[in-house]
Amino acid sequence: MRSLLPILHALATAHQKGIVHRDLKPENIFLCTTDGGYVQPKLVDFGIVQTGAPELDRLTHMGTVLGTPAYLSPQQARGEDVDQRTDVCQIGAVALAIVLRRPLSADEYASTRHARFEPRRDGVYIEDIGSTNGTFVNGIRLTRDRKLTPGDVVRIGETDLRFEP
Repeated sequence: MRSLLPILHALATAHQKGIVHRDLKPENIFLCTTDGGYVQPKLVDFGIVQTGAPELDRLTHMGTVLGTPAYLSPQQARGEDVDQRTDVCQIGAVALAIVLRRPLSADEYASTRHARFEPRRDGVYIEDIGSTNGTFVNGIRLTRDRKLTPGDVVRIGETDLRFEP
């Protein structure tokens, strides 16, 4: 965890200049060895930064999702405008990956970007809206909206949910 301190300093410097990295993940943190033999973490890949200058932010369009799915902030996942809080969220995910000693998977959690539950007059329906590995009800992959019945087991990513009205 101590190796994240120079990365946090680099982020603070970028944020003071109005720069948001938007793609913080372990693969974008290089561990370099100095001439003195010390390990020096370096933050790399500023390819999708947001600078606040429209002439430089050509990749940014409202509603476009940029970044690595497992490390997206909620605002990024929804295609909303991002700011420095996105980097704070992402560095937290990087810290979690360090603690877990493994990379995070984009499909390890259920989110509003994977499936939608919709209450209707005749019951509750579920729709898959982009889960990487699909949304399943009782082991069958959803291909269209489906009405849920009591006891149905919904699997989104690696999360199982039992429907109990």
